[in-house]
Order: sequence, then C-alpha cells, then structure tokens
Amino acid sequence: MYEAEEALYGLFNSLNTDDDFDVRCFKEAPTGSHIKRRVCRANFVTRLIREAISDYPAAKINNMNELMLANWTELALEHPEVRNALVKYTEAKQTQEFEHKRRCEGRFLFCRRQ
Repeated sequence: MYEAEEALYGLFNSLNTDDDFDVRCFKEAPTGSHIKRRVCRANFVTRLIREAISDYPAAKINNMNELMLANWTELALEHPEVRNALVKYTEAKQTQEFEHKRRCEGRFLFCRRQ
C-alpha cells in the first residue's frame, strides 16, 4: 500500500503546478503519544502548522483543501496515469484495512498496522 501511495503522490507532485499542494509522507508521533505513525500531508498544511495553525482561520484551510481537491480532480481527468495510480492506491489501502481488521478481530489492545 505504501508503494502505491508513494507512486500516486509522486505522480501528483510532478504534474500539479502548485508546490503548496505537493504531498509528502513521513513518520510523526501524534500529540500525546510517542508512537510514530506514517502521515502524508500537503505542503500548505505543514506550513500552516509551522505558522501556529491555531491562529490561522479555519476558512482559509477549508478553502485550500477545496482548491487542492479541484487540482486532484483536474489532474485525474487529464492524466490517465494519475487516475490509474489513484485506483491502485485505493485498492491497496482497502486491502490493507481489510487485513488489519481480520488480524485484529477480537483484540482490544496492541494490534498494530504492518
């Protein structure tokens, strides 16, 4: 799934014309935890977090998310390779989620994603 994700975001980043929309993946521990998880986010989100997102109007974030979605849609319509990478990533993610549910069924604690 991660390979499909990297391929999808790499393709998107190479084709979109706004570096703010480029998506980067990295490991990060959520607030209140020391356990790092893989996170993929657009450059504009990372930038806004650095600029103390709590002071930034939510409307601006929502607007940027809408613009990014429009950019994704446009590129998927114009480039079959983006569409194909998106399908491959979606299928891989669904498979991963199904396998995680199957492995963790009946467990309440400590069932990690692979």
